[in-house]
Amino acid sequence: MVIDPTVSVRMLQLYTETIGDSVSTDKESETQEMLRSEDIHLGTKTIQLLTNLPMARSKGTCNILLTGANGYLGRFILSSLLKALPDCRIYAMVRAIDDSSAAEKLVSSFYGRLDIKDTPVTVVRGDISKDRFGLTDEEYSKLSESIDVVVHNAALVNHAFSYDDLFSTNVKGTEEVIQFAATDHRKAIHYISSISSYGNLTGYLLEDTDMRLSNDRPKRRGYSTSKWASEILIERAREYGITATIIRPTLMLGDHLNGDSNISDWFVRLLTGVVETKLCPTSFYTPNQSICFDAIPVDYASDIVANIVKREIEGELDYYRFNLVSKQDETTASLDTIFSWVESYGHSLKRVSHYDQWYEQICNKIVESHSKSRALPPWSLLPMLRSFKHPIGLKGSHYSDLNTQSVTGPSTQSLIDEDIIHKILKFLIDRQVLDQL
Repeated sequence: MVIDPTVSVRMLQLYTETIGDSVSTDKESETQEMLRSEDIHLGTKTIQLLTNLPMARSKGTCNILLTGANGYLGRFILSSLLKALPDCRIYAMVRAIDDSSAAEKLVSSFYGRLDIKDTPVTVVRGDISKDRFGLTDEEYSKLSESIDVVVHNAALVNHAFSYDDLFSTNVKGTEEVIQFAATDHRKAIHYISSISSYGNLTGYLLEDTDMRLSNDRPKRRGYSTSKWASEILIERAREYGITATIIRPTLMLGDHLNGDSNISDWFVRLLTGVVETKLCPTSFYTPNQSICFDAIPVDYASDIVANIVKREIEGELDYYRFNLVSKQDETTASLDTIFSWVESYGHSLKRVSHYDQWYEQICNKIVESHSKSRALPPWSLLPMLRSFKHPIGLKGSHYSDLNTQSVTGPSTQSLIDEDIIHKILKFLIDRQVLDQL
């Protein structure tokens, strides 16, 4: 391959790492620094607050604090809470320099589809990585006195960062929420974790898995390890009497209405890379395997979160750990099926029968076309492709969602279908991530 001399040194480094054999093997990862569950503790200040835990307020009021309200899942949770709990006031926390800037960030995250003037939404600034959310004593006290329930959704999502990189926001931030829930009066916490908190656990994974009893985790896998650590903090807070749930969504794709997608997630990056290069493997799987693609629409996830919050407020919640996953059976689409729907939308893809040839060709093509990149430049695509260096083998884990079904009822159809994939493609075209057909 001839590489354009204007390609940056960093691009060449990413290309070498992606096309070569620099990705760590499982054996190499064993030498990485590990984090033990017994080393994850609540701080002295948090324990003091929990030891003298005040009573909850009477059920006459219902004010909900939603952290990370302007994030991808956060804005959908906000919409779902407004539908499920119209009599509640939602305090939407956004990281910003002041409340006015926070409101602007929240509205802009909805692409102009939200007018908060006529809704029971109060936008507040706050940074969960800072003591007392970065608020003054007066602001913090006023907010604490107002809130009955916290939906803790805020997190820094970056799969290239280590645990130490993410600790301040994802772990310390969770402890800040626990402290807040134990201040003035007792508040319920609904923690939005991730299905990745299971780490490398295999087999049939129950929702009621207590992460305090699971294996040590590598700090190198920062995001999943930070979610696992935060779950442990929530479990420890529950021992003191805090009401808390743990909600673990799997990968979330575009919503049913608009295909509104998280442009920075790995699926959109893979989709964009395949569509822009017009290169797709005949199959993403090892021979004779066609495994369901575990993903759910984001509004499906947010509606379940709102339903869990509603049931907890009404005292009708029987469980506190929930997995939000696909059906994981033959009715759920595979990646191969999903890319056939990409073709049915009108995109022409060259099918490459040998997987290793497809991988090398798509990496080369992405680097060659670097100057034409738009919302997803090659330096964001190449690291993601490392996960697809080899075809996908038989899945070693299966996630139970029986607790979730007690809230939603059993799912009767595939959650990701051709219509949603087509809406995602239209959304990406409208946002100029993909070219018009």
